[in-house]
Amino acid sequence: MRRFHLTLIFTLSFILISVAALAGQALLAKGLEAQKAGRHAEALKLFNEYLDRYPKMSEARYYRALALNDLGRRPEALEDLDLALAANPGNVKFLMLKGKILAALDRRPEANLIFTRVIKEAPSEVEAY
Repeated sequence: MRRFHLTLIFTLSFILISVAALAGQALLAKGLEAQKAGRHAEALKLFNEYLDRYPKMSEARYYRALALNDLGRRPEALEDLDLALAANPGNVKFLMLKGKILAALDRRPEANLIFTRVIKEAPSEVEAY
């Protein structure tokens, strides 16, 4: 009987964890859909919810930085990118967005340093030139 209870507890735990993960993925997918449709405020809300649950997800920080940038909230976008880059220092996609935002903020020397770094990491990245 005890073995049955342990198996039941394990199974229910697995199901709950799976449901929670699917709910998180749904938030991220809805956020991406909203971002793609130009509904940046809605996307930001969904990415915030996702990051409240999964604060270490660098990719979600990148997506939130995109939404923040599109809303004109560039300093906040840079904060997210810095956190994402701390976990993934060589991520070219993260670096490119940071360089573009720095350039948009007229912080050209910093942007140039980022783009130089991108060229070292991914010489074929044409946008960095």
